[in-house]
Amino acid sequence: MLSPVNQNHRIVLLDILRGFAIFGIFVVNIEIMNCTFINGDAFAEQFTSILDSLAVRIKQLFFYSKFFPIFSLLFGVGVSIQLASMKRKGIGHFFFYRRMFALFVFGVLHIIFLWSGDVIHLYAILGLLTLVAARFKNSYLVICAVLLLFFPFYNSVATYLMKWVGYDMMSYLSTYTPDDIRATIRSGSYYDNVMLRIQEYKSNVGMLYVFLAPKAFAMFLIGLLLGREGVLHKLQDFALRIKRPVLIMFVVITIYRVMFLFFTWDTVLWKIDVWRSTLFSKRWFCHLGT
Repeated sequence: MLSPVNQNHRIVLLDILRGFAIFGIFVVNIEIMNCTFINGDAFAEQFTSILDSLAVRIKQLFFYSKFFPIFSLLFGVGVSIQLASMKRKGIGHFFFYRRMFALFVFGVLHIIFLWSGDVIHLYAILGLLTLVAARFKNSYLVICAVLLLFFPFYNSVATYLMKWVGYDMMSYLSTYTPDDIRATIRSGSYYDNVMLRIQEYKSNVGMLYVFLAPKAFAMFLIGLLLGREGVLHKLQDFALRIKRPVLIMFVVITIYRVMFLFFTWDTVLWKIDVWRSTLFSKRWFCHLGT
């Protein structure tokens, strides 16, 4: 049976990065904790000053779409470490199934009793898929991760799937006005908030499983690959190898985000449906990268 990790065997850097990622996720979700995803735009309308607008754009530039991928990658690394430990100690996969089940239950309870924006239950499901992926070669993991990260038609897929199964996400909160949601969160009974959280989760299914899950799984696979290669034990050499491409990628992405946040958000370009849905989707841009 697996025992708690000895302090001498812990990878301190991994714990530091997890804490860093969780802090960033918390900052991103502070606003959405006071409303729901569906009425997020209506909630934001109360912040109208130039300082508010600047603060939002700075938060989106430095926090959005950065910490959720880091946390997902670290989860994949953690799965890799667990699998290696289980193999070394001759422990079967049942232990891992049991741990993912406990994680899933914890996530569901979190949704019901605390906050509907939980992703832990999703991580548990993806963790099981990662266990299956662990059987494949590194090259296959890379190909799968790249395809998931750069697939450009998630919006079309989500629309098609929801219509095909007859799932109307917007209907679950249709009886709530933005004022109703705000009043329920701030002064409603605990029971009313539980009911609101359940309905909000139903309205977020498409975002969670069609938009968020593929990106998270891609980062799981990359983390699995890095853990398999023992990167955290030779981090300095690895950092030197990837420094140049990472810096180039960072500059390109930052230019893209600055263009979006400070130059195209309020322009006619943003109002063109096809262009907005493919490159500048404000809604998914803001919330996918928690």
